[in-house]
Amino acid sequence: MVSYATGNEKVEFASERYVPRIKAGAKAYKKDLYKAVGSGNMADLGAVVAEPRKKTKEDKAKADGGFADRAASAGIFSDARVLTAMDLYAGAFSDRAESEKTRAMKKEVATLRSIISEYRTMSSSGGKKAGAARAKELYKEGGDAFNRYVYAANLGLNIKFEKLDYL
Repeated sequence: MVSYATGNEKVEFASERYVPRIKAGAKAYKKDLYKAVGSGNMADLGAVVAEPRKKTKEDKAKADGGFADRAASAGIFSDARVLTAMDLYAGAFSDRAESEKTRAMKKEVATLRSIISEYRTMSSSGGKKAGAARAKELYKEGGDAFNRYVYAANLGLNIKFEKLDYL
């Protein structure tokens, strides 16, 4: 018989697994992404939000399937590293049907995804002066979205779980 976690058990599991990645993402947002946006260097910006590289034939020959190398190629605030963890953590607050809290959190993750996607587009096109100004606007929007996510996550959270910190 298969047992599924529900309620606090599910949140506890998700908290242990995803909160450290979300906190590392917040730190990267405040430090690495801030530095890249402030410098206006689109190559640095691209490196911070880069997705992991695709699997190659050489990866198949490695003992771990190239997982470690591909993971290392992901940017410090990439979808694969941070936003996926945020999405999965949000899902922990729903049991059978998606809760209002989960919907609010996933809405903010979607906002962050679109911002990161725009950053990747800007970095691949080289960026100009207008790109640097737009990057600063996006940074502020992303910070607001992250803080709204944290507010929703912490709202009504059981005292035994670790709360997320605002940016």
